[in-house]
Amino acid sequence: MPVPALEQALGYEVVLPERKIDEVKTFLARFPQVKDLWLDGTERPTQRPQDTVRQKDHYSGKKKRHTHKNLLLTDAHRRVLALSPTQPGARHDYALWKAWKVPHAWPPDVVCWTDSGFQGLKKDYPQLAVIQPQKSLKAATCRLGSDL
Repeated sequence: MPVPALEQALGYEVVLPERKIDEVKTFLARFPQVKDLWLDGTERPTQRPQDTVRQKDHYSGKKKRHTHKNLLLTDAHRRVLALSPTQPGARHDYALWKAWKVPHAWPPDVVCWTDSGFQGLKKDYPQLAVIQPQKSLKAATCRLGSDL
């Protein structure tokens, strides 16, 4: 296993993110000091697939390229605590969250900070303490105003 050799060469312990946190007890045992979590998606460019169907699935309109996507669960020190399985880039953050086998509940004193890509999280998971910005209604208001 190359990790011990890598740790010896680098001079510090390599700490990899958890991929399988399937219940709240596991989360608490692994991260007892965490009180704030940040949940966000990240996309990494990948080579364009040759297959037309796979091309369409991996194309991210947001990044204007073919990507792979993961969700990250980080703490206040920007350490990656958990990493979702890799998915094609055309997936929405919230859809990835619902498919991820991470416990969708943690202690009430743990607050989860998200961006607007997770609209619906508060409504669908009321047991989570979530802080999330509200989407702006300016665009809808402008369209209504221009129709008058």
